Amino acid sequence: MVGLRGEELYDVLAQVKADYVEVKLQEWEVFSLKLYDGQVQDIRAYEDRKVGLRALKNGSWLVLSSAKGEKVSDLVEKAKRLIAKLPHGDARLALVSRHKDRYALRKEDIGLESKVEFFRQLESVATEDVLVWSVPIRYTEVVESKHVITSEGVDVLQEIPFVLLSITVNTATTSHSRLFGGVGGFAALDAGKIMENVREMCKAAVAQLTAKRVSGKFKAIFSPSAAGTLAEKVAHMLEADFVRDGISALRAAFERGERVAPAFFSLSDAPLDGCFCFYKYDDEGVAAREKRLIEEGVPEELIHSRETAASFETAPNGGGRGPLGAMPMPRTSAAFINRSDASFDEIMDVKQGIYVGGIAESNVSVRDGNFKMLAQECYLVEDGELKKPLGAVTLVGNLLELLRGIEMVGDDFELANITFDEKAGQVVHVCSGGPHLRVAEVKVV
Repeated sequence: MVGLRGEELYDVLAQVKADYVEVKLQEWEVFSLKLYDGQVQDIRAYEDRKVGLRALKNGSWLVLSSAKGEKVSDLVEKAKRLIAKLPHGDARLALVSRHKDRYALRKEDIGLESKVEFFRQLESVATEDVLVWSVPIRYTEVVESKHVITSEGVDVLQEIPFVLLSITVNTATTSHSRLFGGVGGFAALDAGKIMENVREMCKAAVAQLTAKRVSGKFKAIFSPSAAGTLAEKVAHMLEADFVRDGISALRAAFERGERVAPAFFSLSDAPLDGCFCFYKYDDEGVAAREKRLIEEGVPEELIHSRETAASFETAPNGGGRGPLGAMPMPRTSAAFINRSDASFDEIMDVKQGIYVGGIAESNVSVRDGNFKMLAQECYLVEDGELKKPLGAVTLVGNLLELLRGIEMVGDDFELANITFDEKAGQVVHVCSGGPHLRVAEVKVV
């Protein structure tokens, strides 16, 4: 694949005959390291590139990607042979206009020594408490280039530098992990905020060593991180293939325009500028934009690929995502609850409840909304104030009932979470967040 560029992609496009052809060149420059006990370990640096090809013929798809060392000419010949064998199907794509664009986000960087010094500062701050045993830190930089051209006249090239920092705080019996990331290089990271978060993680991890456990039903205040987890899970229910195929618990509400949350609740999905999930074009070359999934408590829009947009006879909205060599599917990018007008003091004004700082693990059924979530950094709330820290808190219930029980949504906002989400064997990075919010009741077991 060495040296493959735009003109050669057009050569591939010209040689493969089908109703629709899409060729993608994806390239990566990767650097990573691990810091443990003050020592830099496992430094890696490499480059890679692959070509992907999709062809639609008589309503059926062919999807290929280059193997390591495979010549582009061999990929083309394979495509020609396999296209001739495709059966008739019913797949189709929503129309898009011809467009060409070149987008490159500048990387703002600092030297490796300065980065390592910052990581050592984080470790030093975290281990000030003797009860913190270790603080493994993993840092990764990826400059990713995607060039998509299609037989319909789409030609878009985007180059984005991503940065990801993973920090874990370990005590004798507890472990708290968090991901920090963005685009634009190391300078995109907010060093002061990361330091503050590490202090909070240490405090919570140590507090859990002696924290009490509770069970029962409580009013609950969700932090922006915990609210973000709720946002992501609801957004998955509004991925168009789940709704089309009758899998989503929100299908009926979407089709009938029924209210699923209070009028002050709105939910969006968009690859926001600066966030780790940012992109200008999705994996089909469709321009990204905000999707207003729930507006004033009513499901209004779905996350679409071009194929699902055709099924719903609507325009695609930049939600088609997937790894090279796989079919793009409707996928969440950055899901977030929009801010409302309640102050933090108003949200905290409860006689007794719990404060949920974050969700460490979650299992939510797209089909019926039933959930089980392991929460961390939780506190008992009494008379509007945070009191005793709580041990690991397991929340169970139904997400649709939780939405209906939202009492307040805050006027603050933070895009707090980075996760790697799996769907049908495909993994993409997803961000989420929102304001603080309060729900009438959650069950703790």
